[in-house]
Amino acid sequence: MKITCGVALINHLNETLIAHVTNSFDIWSIPKGLVDGNERYIDTAFREFKEETGIDISHLPLYFTGHYKYNNKNKSLIGFYSFLPKGEYIDVSKFKCHSFVKGGFPEVDSFKWLNKNDANILHHTQQELLKDIGWI
Repeated sequence: MKITCGVALINHLNETLIAHVTNSFDIWSIPKGLVDGNERYIDTAFREFKEETGIDISHLPLYFTGHYKYNNKNKSLIGFYSFLPKGEYIDVSKFKCHSFVKGGFPEVDSFKWLNKNDANILHHTQQELLKDIGWI
């Protein structure tokens, strides 16, 4: 089974950071990615966040939310969340993806802070994660 680990990072405005998948019409996601070998899930979540955003959040506590099955039973999401410290805000223009796919282009090409009214644009696994933490 493929395991992907992701982080819902929430700011002081109660928005969560999402990234747009490059070369997709309108696929948005929390920063996430596949486990490498025997990597711990929390380490995968930190690594993928940094690869996809260029921002290191390893100084923040990550809280485990659960294990979410994709409709395809061969893949699941291990979810985490964290909060930016009160008053700290990161401008999405500061984010830059450092993870590239075949063809040499970045995995994600833009970022935005999502408010809970628009959470339906996320995959059902990520919506479940956000429901579990009471965000939506």
